Amino acid sequence: MTGFQLTEMLFFSLVILLFASDASCQTVVTYSSKYSEKLLCPITHLTVSATWSDAITGNILASYRQEKSDFEFGPPDSKHDNFHYAVSSTSFTLEIQPVEAEDEGKYICNTVGANTINVYNVSVEVLVKPTVQYESQDVDVLDGIVGTSYEHFHVLAKPTVMNGSQDVDALNVIAGTSYDLTCSATGARSESDLSLVWDPSLVVKTPLSITPNGDDYKDYSITSTYTAVRGDSNITCKLTGYVMQDEINDQRMEHISHTVNLNVQYAPVCNMSILDWEDCREVTLTCECDAVPDGITQYSFFNGSNNRNDGTSNTLTVLVAYETSSEFSCSATNDIGPGVQADAKDHDCRMPVESGGLTTGAIVGTIVAVIVVVVFLVIAMMTCKRGNEPGIEKHEMQDPTTDGAEQPEVTHIGTDEQGDEGALPTQPLNTRKSVDGGHLN
Repeated sequence: MTGFQLTEMLFFSLVILLFASDASCQTVVTYSSKYSEKLLCPITHLTVSATWSDAITGNILASYRQEKSDFEFGPPDSKHDNFHYAVSSTSFTLEIQPVEAEDEGKYICNTVGANTINVYNVSVEVLVKPTVQYESQDVDVLDGIVGTSYEHFHVLAKPTVMNGSQDVDALNVIAGTSYDLTCSATGARSESDLSLVWDPSLVVKTPLSITPNGDDYKDYSITSTYTAVRGDSNITCKLTGYVMQDEINDQRMEHISHTVNLNVQYAPVCNMSILDWEDCREVTLTCECDAVPDGITQYSFFNGSNNRNDGTSNTLTVLVAYETSSEFSCSATNDIGPGVQADAKDHDCRMPVESGGLTTGAIVGTIVAVIVVVVFLVIAMMTCKRGNEPGIEKHEMQDPTTDGAEQPEVTHIGTDEQGDEGALPTQPLNTRKSVDGGHLN
């Protein structure tokens, strides 16, 4: 390219920057040793030309013109010898392949259309992907970066966990008991301070301390309280804060974390079941327990608050009396100690009913019913007897004011001594005077 052409391109870029009708900014975060990173510059079928340039130096990197099939490149520059270009119907692409730390910077893409000039600003941040060292030895099996070295590197320090003065990889703990665990990472190096975290999280007893250890190296330490919970299998201390933490894979995680396997021991946790036989006075109790260690040294059975039996068998058959109600429960003991008493189970034993017979309540009810019926019948019979007596008398009363008048004859209808119907002897009807001169009924 001649000096005149270079001057023309620089002038053209300056004009675009000054008179651009549209501009946008974009930041691309990548990391060194990445195979490829693409920077896109949008174009359309109306785009006449597009130019990529280095915003810091002002150098044109490459230009595309619609009427030409080839790209025009700026002056040779070793810094950008890993830059490649491609054009499609929608984009004039700058591809960095492979990504290097020196590629960090700001780049501008200018597009010129029939009536528009657009400017696209792209900032590229290149994070240095660390090499890994462990115990002063290079680790060359991580992330596929064997033999690659960088200007800046991190030294990963594998944490250790101590219970008191002992380093621990496995720990026997008792549920409900608290333990102070100290996690330390010695001789770690990073461009920024790191941190130590527990998974699952623990209650911090002593905050994170960071102590210098030579040039650019630091020691990290934190003490936390772990309270053992039944079912926990492990806890892990991790050294965190590295660049591209989300890129850490399982191999690297092994070198920046320390896992303590837990054997959580606990006293027996029991549940009791009751088996009723045909005769409710005979009951079999079974005590089923979960414990670590699982060796049960003693089972205890209770009726209410009274201890019925202690032994090594988890079953017990007991006898109870008729018409009683019982509350049975159990507990067990292992090397950790006695467990909590299981929830009580109720058992009711009632007198059985013979086939075809009646219960006492039914018999009493029947007797009462019979008495009521008998009384009712007696009353009914007495009432009927009164209404149906032989010899119904008819009385006609004479006005007592008619003294001396002839008294009417009263006829008694009935039966004679021989049982024949006929007239009985008549008797005069006694009369008395009423207050109002009427008749008394």
